[in-house]
Amino acid sequence: MISEVRDVSPRTEGMPYLGALSWAAALIHALVAVPHLRESTTFGVLFVMLAAAKVVWGCCCTDAPPARCSEGAR
Repeated sequence: MISEVRDVSPRTEGMPYLGALSWAAALIHALVAVPHLRESTTFGVLFVMLAAAKVVWGCCCTDAPPARCSEGAR
């Protein structure tokens, strides 16, 4: 007999923290992109692309499933 049902989802409780850390890394990459652009266009573009990727990854980490959001609103 099953006494307890657990929510088994790929998202863990720590995912929002990982998203916030990713956004912090994106900010750092964006800040250092300007000096790198002055040195080399290739490095500057690389840092801009890394910053954008970190922002997207952070959004993916903090995006909660819709059912979970609606349950919290009740």
